[in-house]
Amino acid sequence: MRNIAVIDAETDPFKKGRTEIKPFIWGYYNADEYYEFDETSELVKFIYSRDEIIYAHNGGKFDFHFLLPYINEFQDIKIISGRIASVKIGECELRDSFLIIPMALKGYQKDDIDYAIMEKGEREKPHNNKLIRNYLRSDCRYLFELVSGFINKYGLNLTVAGTAFKIWKKEFYKGKVPTTDKEYYDDFAPYYYGGRTQAFRTGLIEKPFKIVDINSAYPTAMLDKHPIGTSYTIYDDLDLYSVERILEECRGRGGFFTLTAISNGALPLRTLDNSIYFPADMEPRKYFVTGHELKAALDNDCITVMNIEKYLEFDLFTDFKSYILHHYDARKDAKVIGDLLEDIFNKLMMNSLYGKFASNPDNYANFMNVPKDHIEIIGEESVLGDFSDFEFNGFLGDWLLAKKDLTTQEKRYYNIATSASITGWVRAFLFSSIKKCSGLIYCDTDSIAAEDTSQLEIGKELGQWDIEGSMVSGAVAGKKLYAFKHADKEGYKTASKGTRLTPAEIIKVAKGEQVLYTAEAPSFSVHKEPSLLKRTVTKTNKKVIPIEGKHD
Repeated sequence: MRNIAVIDAETDPFKKGRTEIKPFIWGYYNADEYYEFDETSELVKFIYSRDEIIYAHNGGKFDFHFLLPYINEFQDIKIISGRIASVKIGECELRDSFLIIPMALKGYQKDDIDYAIMEKGEREKPHNNKLIRNYLRSDCRYLFELVSGFINKYGLNLTVAGTAFKIWKKEFYKGKVPTTDKEYYDDFAPYYYGGRTQAFRTGLIEKPFKIVDINSAYPTAMLDKHPIGTSYTIYDDLDLYSVERILEECRGRGGFFTLTAISNGALPLRTLDNSIYFPADMEPRKYFVTGHELKAALDNDCITVMNIEKYLEFDLFTDFKSYILHHYDARKDAKVIGDLLEDIFNKLMMNSLYGKFASNPDNYANFMNVPKDHIEIIGEESVLGDFSDFEFNGFLGDWLLAKKDLTTQEKRYYNIATSASITGWVRAFLFSSIKKCSGLIYCDTDSIAAEDTSQLEIGKELGQWDIEGSMVSGAVAGKKLYAFKHADKEGYKTASKGTRLTPAEIIKVAKGEQVLYTAEAPSFSVHKEPSLLKRTVTKTNKKVIPIEGKHD
């Protein structure tokens, strides 16, 4: 086990119009020692010869970008979804702790501070300086508690999904986990969708309503049986009576259907921008759906089936009941005794497993940083002169970023059908629950906002609904863009994906006005220089363009 440490930086405060952010103090903590550095170069000198894994929270999207001038050249760099996951400076390895603990630090513990005192001219004042140093030291200590607790419990893993998969495979699944290939992945990708997000109404909401959440939606889905094997039987041209009989069996609900039907809001369809929507316009369309969703559509009389083109029935199923209930019970025990770390870790394990089955290795690659003098201009293209097996992929700070696709041997496909079945179960459960509500306003994956939710099963157990809050009014401008005013406390519940709008700004957008948003924080990318996002936010009434016949 390598030694573990954490680092954190305090920077110039984020401020509209500020184009450059720099750290003015760094903290380092390893359980036994805490050090501070007023210059980035001093931190680098200190960690350069330390054979440690050093974590920073969200480091791959922020902190590490200040350290890029000092990283080792020509090294393998792990990048996940634009985030620097792992990179080396000297003997030490930097890792982003957000990949194993994907939550804000305040979800565990974080002190309060007025960020205005971090402005140059203010931070040098003795009282403010002391507050900042105490705040930095506490952040380092809290992060170390999270990271060391996770590693002591689960071992050294790069991501939480990989950790969950390893635990399930080793301790809970009896047998060899089947693997698949690219052809299998492509065959079942049409059946794999994300969560259902839908604005049933847009504009101002002037009636009281409630917001309810499913308790652990995906873990609840995983208590049911889902396909795990790679062998299946194909049935062509089934009649509706046969399909209804099949769907009464678990194997049928865990199967996959290709059909032409008129769906009244029950079934998902993918659009050209890869989002999903749920047609309810009496138009016949071709759908690729799980048996869970087809059964929910039939049970709620929200579908007219015209043709069942294909049904895929798997030979091998499994549930994840022992895995889920183990972590669920452990989390309940942790809550009773006030063990926040165990509470967090078990929640992460419950929610992180299912997505691993659908991971697509085509999205991964090998990366390397190369000095800029290795670039050549051929025609109008920039290429890497000395690395014929790599391609130029942009910039990593002042470095060139070289990319090489994974070899066939390096690619690991699991079973996207497993993830497709689990996510389909959640959408089906949400749809059936939506049909029990009235005065619908909004839904998002595992939650519903509606005027009347009284027909839902309310409780604290897995799969029951929990009342998140009572609202007195609200405004909806589109998907992930709303402001709901609490009835029993001050403030709003808001969402504004890709921006940070105030409730007043969201209300303006919901009324049809435009809001110009400028991000305060710079957006770091492994492919370009840091930039400040500017976006005009308008109410979403866009035309939905489905991908008709894409999989014919």
